[in-house]
Amino acid sequence: MKIGFDLDGVLAEFTTSYLQYYNDEHNTHYNNEQLEQMNLAKLLNVTHDALKKSIVAFFTTPFAKTILPVKGTQKAIQKLAKKHELHIITSRPVAISKLTLEWLNDFFPDTFASIHFTNDWLIQPEINKMKADICLEQGIDILVEDYLPYAEACAACVKHYILLFDRPWNRKKIVKPNVVRVTNWSAVLAFITKSSL
Repeated sequence: MKIGFDLDGVLAEFTTSYLQYYNDEHNTHYNNEQLEQMNLAKLLNVTHDALKKSIVAFFTTPFAKTILPVKGTQKAIQKLAKKHELHIITSRPVAISKLTLEWLNDFFPDTFASIHFTNDWLIQPEINKMKADICLEQGIDILVEDYLPYAEACAACVKHYILLFDRPWNRKKIVKPNVVRVTNWSAVLAFITKSSL
C-alpha cells in the first residue's frame, strides 16, 4: 500500500520550534494551543508576507535544528515501512529542501520512497503543485494530514482514506466521509493495521 504523509504537524513539530523562535525574537508568549486554525499570520497579527519572511529566516537559525519528530512517529514509521511504500507530501518550499532532507536523514534515514514539495508556504504558482494532484499522480492509498482543507481537498484523490491527525487548528466538523480523525500515532497504526486494503 502507498501511504502519504504530511511533514509539519504530522511527522515534525514545526510550530513548536517556530513559535519558540518567534517568541525569542519578539518577546512574546505564543504556543500551539492558541493556534485554533492553521493561520500563523492571524495568531501573530502579521501580514502573510511578513510571516513568509519570518519562516524563511527561522530556517537559517539554530532554532530550525530544534524541530523534533512528533511523539511516537519514529517507531510507527519504522513499522509501516516494513510493509508499505511511504511518501512525503509537504507544503514546504523547495528553497528549504536541503535542510528538510537533512532532517529526514537524521530521524528517518532511508525510509521514504519520495518527497514532494508543494511550495504553498511561499506561494510560488509557477512551480506549485497541489497535494491532491500529487496524491493522484502517486496513487496514494492513505494520506496522513493535519490541515483540514488539505484533507478535504485530497479526499477524492486518494484511493481510500485521509487520516486527519488531531490538532487544535483542525477541530471543525469533517465533511468528507473518507476523512477519519486520529488522535495519535498509535491510532494511525491501529487504523492501517486493521484496514483490509
